[in-house]
Amino acid sequence: MYSRYNLFAFLLGIILFFLNLYRNQSLPDLQMGGWLPFDKFAHCVQFIVLSFITTVGFAKQSESKMIQYNPMQYSMVICGIFAIILELWQFCFLYQYFQILDSLANFIGILIGILIFLLIYKKINLFSKIN
Repeated sequence: MYSRYNLFAFLLGIILFFLNLYRNQSLPDLQMGGWLPFDKFAHCVQFIVLSFITTVGFAKQSESKMIQYNPMQYSMVICGIFAIILELWQFCFLYQYFQILDSLANFIGILIGILIFLLIYKKINLFSKIN
């Protein structure tokens, strides 16, 4: 079933949406490693988790074979659209700035999440062929 495997990704997306509404007020003004602002790090980590969970859900669902056989591409598109919607929402409705670096951190997080999916699932597939 499609929704069963993607329910957690959907709920995480809702949580991330609300967390990002209040990001300027609640995030500390820290530098990670002395050069990376904490809010960019947080954006990246959020989208690493979201894209990984979305990709796993797409790979496990069986309703759409096209999505099941191309989970990384669909995850990249869905998470990318979600990242753009978040930034546009903040710009249009919360009177904050559209920050290119936030969007870049989001897309880097999406790519890292998909890379983690590749590393984990290739390793699992390698071990299953050996046994």
